[in-house]
Amino acid sequence: MTDAQPDVVDRTGTSIEFTFPLGRYHATAMGTSANEGIVEWPPSPWRLLRALFSVWRTRCPDLDADDVEQVLIALATTPEYHVDERTSVGHTRHYMPGDSSGRETSNLVHDTFVVCAAEQPTLFMTWPTIDLTESARTVLQSLCSRLTWLGRAESLVDARLLDADESAPPTNSFAAPAGWTDPDGSPIQLLVPTQPLDIDALTVDLQQMRSNAKTRSTLPPKAALRTFVRPSPDPVRRPSHRISPRPRPTAVRLAVVPIEATDEQGSEHSSRRGPTIRAVERSRAPARLPVADVLVHASALRRAVMGRYGKLNDGAASPTLSGRDSAGSPRRGHTHAHYLPLPRPGSSDPGRFIESFLVWAPEGFDEPSLEALQRLRSVAPWQWVSASRSFRVVADGIGAAADLAPGLVAAQGSGTTWSSITPVVPGHHPHDGRSWEAQVRTEIRRDLVERGLPDADIALVPWPGRFCTVRPRAGRPSHRAHNARFAATLTFDEPVVGSGPVCLGAQSHFGLGLFRPT
Repeated sequence: MTDAQPDVVDRTGTSIEFTFPLGRYHATAMGTSANEGIVEWPPSPWRLLRALFSVWRTRCPDLDADDVEQVLIALATTPEYHVDERTSVGHTRHYMPGDSSGRETSNLVHDTFVVCAAEQPTLFMTWPTIDLTESARTVLQSLCSRLTWLGRAESLVDARLLDADESAPPTNSFAAPAGWTDPDGSPIQLLVPTQPLDIDALTVDLQQMRSNAKTRSTLPPKAALRTFVRPSPDPVRRPSHRISPRPRPTAVRLAVVPIEATDEQGSEHSSRRGPTIRAVERSRAPARLPVADVLVHASALRRAVMGRYGKLNDGAASPTLSGRDSAGSPRRGHTHAHYLPLPRPGSSDPGRFIESFLVWAPEGFDEPSLEALQRLRSVAPWQWVSASRSFRVVADGIGAAADLAPGLVAAQGSGTTWSSITPVVPGHHPHDGRSWEAQVRTEIRRDLVERGLPDADIALVPWPGRFCTVRPRAGRPSHRAHNARFAATLTFDEPVVGSGPVCLGAQSHFGLGLFRPT
């Protein structure tokens, strides 16, 4: 009678693949402390054998002990690895608020780990000379399918024994032979069991072993450290979603808050002003800013904003807020700040009053300019202008003009007809016998070109009622626009849909020549 032949098939080794679904692998290299920051990567053969032994005892007690021991003995030979080269080492730091004795301490603890892909296998362990029988493969597959963590408990893992017709990727990490050197390799000491395998040595209590005052051993019995060479890992970087730079806000809305008039009579400061000035100040209605005087109020607002900017920035001036370059010369173009009135909803001519100001700059506001606008609170009057009033402002909106003042910006599909809500005035005297109306038409068409807008049919009628066209200036004579005031209606061939209001003519940065789509 002949002996039965074992069920051995023709294979080229045994391989297990590992996937870490949380994208991290935590394990401190044997013989080192956690704060040294050395991760045991790849996992040592001894760690895997210990984990499989634990799975057998806790999750697969039905497996035959002899079969499990034969599998563990077979896997006790030194394996080779394929390590995903896109892995990298990361760490966190935290403080432990006490120790085992209950004392209050602040011990710094490093948690070092390997960052790896979470959705695909990161590690393959291969035993190229080990061909298991079908029954042994069944046992190993049962153990692998029930393995839930490897390393520390937070290192969740999915392990799978490769099928007979599957092959692992080429190995790139292996035990270094004596005298072996590789300048491109990254060596690490891994714990391997000594031969023959002692199953009982896998059950040693490492905490108790390290605390034994007699031995002070850091290595378990029947195991030794051996140098393995692995590829130098490249950093794993999450797919970078390029975040486009946030566009600069182009508009800030300042709500007008009234200031109650105060009687300063009797004070030294008040006495220097004189009785006439005090009487004028007390007669002003600080709660109401007529749109007809927007040129006065807008210029006072600009002066206050520039003053706030200077206080916050060591006396510097903002080209965006002031409309002047570093040499103090007026800037060309219309990309700097406009100080535009927003009438109260439902208000009608001629008694319209300013509810808010829209400070709009097509080039956008930088952070210092935004800070100045947000921190501005009070606006002082022009002392020599009877129409000027004190008022307070509060920034209640930052963003785009279309969001803060939708009534001044055309929506998609509209915007062929625009009507002025403040008069359009000329900035130059007409020549060659040209009428004021013809001069305004010329200046409107010039401004349309400068602002990048198409030509339009222009209808003009005289502006009814009073409207101030004199802009006060600090330390200089007031800027007087010509008193020829017109209400204008523009008709374009195509809808004009832009990112901001339409402002044309002289003093258009201070509220004159302001249009709205109709």
